[in-house]
Amino acid sequence: MDKKLKILAVDDDPEILSVIRDIFPDKEFRVICSSDGYEAGMKFRNEDFDLIISDIKMPKVNGIEFVQTVRKTKQTLPIFLISASAEDFADELELFEKVTIIGKPFKPHDMLFRVREALEVKPQGQSGNMVEETVVSEGAYLTEEGSESKDLFLVKEGRFGLYRKNSNGNSILLGEVGPGEIVGGLSTLLNGKQSFSVLAMTSAKVVKIPPERTESVMNAQPKWFKVLLGTLSGRMEEFVNRLADKEAS
Repeated sequence: MDKKLKILAVDDDPEILSVIRDIFPDKEFRVICSSDGYEAGMKFRNEDFDLIISDIKMPKVNGIEFVQTVRKTKQTLPIFLISASAEDFADELELFEKVTIIGKPFKPHDMLFRVREALEVKPQGQSGNMVEETVVSEGAYLTEEGSESKDLFLVKEGRFGLYRKNSNGNSILLGEVGPGEIVGGLSTLLNGKQSFSVLAMTSAKVVKIPPERTESVMNAQPKWFKVLLGTLSGRMEEFVNRLADKEAS
């Protein structure tokens, strides 16, 4: 890396600022801290930053007002807003592009992953794709119904069967997926529960999509989109249950 990436961190809680500062390796990043939106605005006008991480609820100038200031001159600068109640500002946030919401409390490794993804930066010493390729043997489960896994998989080779238990406890084949299709269930994006089991019908190869990647995409979506996905997931769940019970009768 030719130079350190500069991040402006804004929060009125010094402990949060300390946590954010410690997340980012000194060899790759330089973190400049501000205790409120007003002070951050002064630093923003005098320095160039690659990304901003800001709390929403702050004295003097809050996070929304600070974003408005930034967007007057930097329309595409990546901004991460952290808050325990971001839904209270959903209408205002929908007006801005390139703004990612991160809930409190946040996980340090998740924050680092999202920042690197936003800046298209790989960890030093890492090359190639940041996804994991896996070979699945015929007859092996890729995922199982009801598990807590949030993993999604892109099928590269082979075929998988989608199985769901009916009211009698019997596993029913609902369909098949092949190369180019994604498995894991829409519900994993919403509540982490696998809707069905995915069984390899042949030897197969898949690419694991990191949960952090799907979560970052979901968190960047407006509230209405998440409601839409929740509705579709619920309708699909009802359809799958009826289909499984019908196959059993």
